[in-house]
Amino acid sequence: MKRIFFGKKINKTMTNRKKLVALTGAGISVESGLPTFSGGIWEQYDVKDVTSIDGWRKNPQLVQRFYNERRKQLDEVEPNAAHHILAELEKDFDVTVITQCVDNLHERAGSSKIIHLHGELTKARSSAHPNMIFDIRYRPIECGEKAPDGSPLRPHIVWFGEPVTMIEAAQATVAAADILVIIGSALTVYPAAELVKYANAKAPVYIVNPGEVNYLGRNVTVIREKATIGMEKLKTILSEIPNEPQNEGKTNIYNVVILDKSGSMESIRQEAINGYNETLQTIKAAQRQYADTQEHYVTLVVFNSSATETVYDRIACVKAEELTRKKYKPDCGTPLYDAMGRTLTRFRNILDAAADNKVLVTIITDGEENDSKEYTGKHIHQMVNELKAQGWMFTYIGANHDVEEAAKSLGVDNSLEFDSTPTGAKVMFDKERKSRKIFYNKVAQKQAFIEGDYFN
Repeated sequence: MKRIFFGKKINKTMTNRKKLVALTGAGISVESGLPTFSGGIWEQYDVKDVTSIDGWRKNPQLVQRFYNERRKQLDEVEPNAAHHILAELEKDFDVTVITQCVDNLHERAGSSKIIHLHGELTKARSSAHPNMIFDIRYRPIECGEKAPDGSPLRPHIVWFGEPVTMIEAAQATVAAADILVIIGSALTVYPAAELVKYANAKAPVYIVNPGEVNYLGRNVTVIREKATIGMEKLKTILSEIPNEPQNEGKTNIYNVVILDKSGSMESIRQEAINGYNETLQTIKAAQRQYADTQEHYVTLVVFNSSATETVYDRIACVKAEELTRKKYKPDCGTPLYDAMGRTLTRFRNILDAAADNKVLVTIITDGEENDSKEYTGKHIHQMVNELKAQGWMFTYIGANHDVEEAAKSLGVDNSLEFDSTPTGAKVMFDKERKSRKIFYNKVAQKQAFIEGDYFN
């Protein structure tokens, strides 16, 4: 059995581990060789004939043969990397798996707490008494085989037309989750599809699915990959969740800069590098000036249609290195929504809401959004408004488009337009740094910063 370990251990005790709930669908098992409705042994049958209570009543022999075939196939496959990664998460999180799958691959991979919504293929039950359940592993159920109560022995599967008895337990589990992960499910089968509605509004939701998903809620990160690849990416995201810095009596100030690296920035490449580096020096100067009351951390994200790259993330400002031409090579398009969505979703998921945090997010771009695939302007607007309600400060600095309108469409009140020339870029960064200093001073003086007044 392949063992998959994290490269970075999260230092959490057994008593304070976050509750991670994973809702899994057929997409997590298909890579192990188990077909979905659209392939393999399913093609030999009319789905309604073998997955409904009416089908069982009309032709129990057909239904038994179908599930015997599935049970035999299950015995021939193994859990894949996605199953193993989910099991390994138990080292750092309190994990519960809620699965729509009827296979036992989660158990075989090592997951210890599993809620089977739709039954279990390796079990059989009485047709008369649903709670009379037997473990049959991979053997077939013979035609005419009886349960001890004399009724026909049937697969322990929840068919269409039958109640999903575990749904209430699943709802309560999702409601208690600190993190919700959806793997291999398009959220189209009910009532499982509605479970996400029970998640706490502050709980981050990660969706791993290569296709479209029937959910556009808030606080969502979508990883459009098949389960094995997507879970590798999610593993990395979750492994970066740090313990919140404990600075008693101090305010943690997170300086987040999202810098456009699309091809049009080439004309002011050096000015952008110089301007950012001077901004970094301003942050470091504030750390020295307010050392007794503030702790400054820096996140730098550069983006274009090739990648959203985190140069460094939430590091103490004194450790942050200056931007270089090697690290900043403008090219390609401008997926602004994706850059903001990915950065903000990941960032807010790791901040302790109880800590004294201030977050200053600065977006710098010389063009309009033109290449996002995961997020829309509507998603970003909603996210920005939610974070503003938590006290986050946003500034939008742009060129070559209607900057005020672009900022407004994203829910950002503070905006600044600059000329996309070396001189214009320098003037812009000078003004941004001046406003930044005023912001730090107001934090030190415990004064409120009025929305829309950042550049006034």
